[in-house]
Amino acid sequence: MSIQRATNRDGSTRYVVRWREEGRQRGRRFDRLADARAFEAEKRREQQLGAHAPKEPSAETLKEWLAHWFAIDGVRWEKNTRLDRAWVVDKWIAPYLGDVRLRDLGRARIIEWRAAMLADGASPYRTNKALGTLSAALGSAVDNERLPANPCVGIKRMPHQRSRPRALSSIQVELIRAELPLWRDRTLVSLMAYAGLRPEEALALRWRDVREHTLSIEATYTAGELKPRTKTRRARSVPIIESLRADLDAADGLRPAGLVRCS
Repeated sequence: MSIQRATNRDGSTRYVVRWREEGRQRGRRFDRLADARAFEAEKRREQQLGAHAPKEPSAETLKEWLAHWFAIDGVRWEKNTRLDRAWVVDKWIAPYLGDVRLRDLGRARIIEWRAAMLADGASPYRTNKALGTLSAALGSAVDNERLPANPCVGIKRMPHQRSRPRALSSIQVELIRAELPLWRDRTLVSLMAYAGLRPEEALALRWRDVREHTLSIEATYTAGELKPRTKTRRARSVPIIESLRADLDAADGLRPAGLVRCS
């Protein structure tokens, strides 16, 4: 490890700290000798402590890290999680912070970014969603020794009031069904309105799940994929009421072995 003095094109002096790390020669430039010496001392300390030394924040940009994060962690995510996070990154994170280096991404910068999102029309719910995605990415950066700590930790979420869903009356449900020309579409509405199925559960319902008095809810259809589990990862039974029974009975001669929605 050494400090070398060099001259810039404009005649000013710079100091270059050179050291070996993981079998490679590395270097970093400083304008002041005191900064170069401090950095050299810290690198010597890291070499003495080995793997337990605190890490210096990475100089790579957030955009570069996000691409790496998707490559190394994204393989474990559900497809809809990957799509959702990609949209949040493309819409609300990369355009604002993509060119910021990880070592410069502190708490103050993140709070400024959230304010910019709100000024550009993002709702408090959406800003919280974006902050959660950024926090997950920077948490992974900590795990991979790109950052010593996650600057998102401790930043409170924006308060927002959730609108309570209002159930449709049976008259409203029937008015909607009356506008649908296909049995398949009318039945999907009935499954959601009269059996309380989530859309992804209704789309995944198979004829073998339709019992005499109940529906067996065991799968979901999300992001173009049929998954053999529900959102809660627990199967459940739902009673079939008369309004729904009429729709299902109307398909007596049409029932294949596959999905109800394909009939």
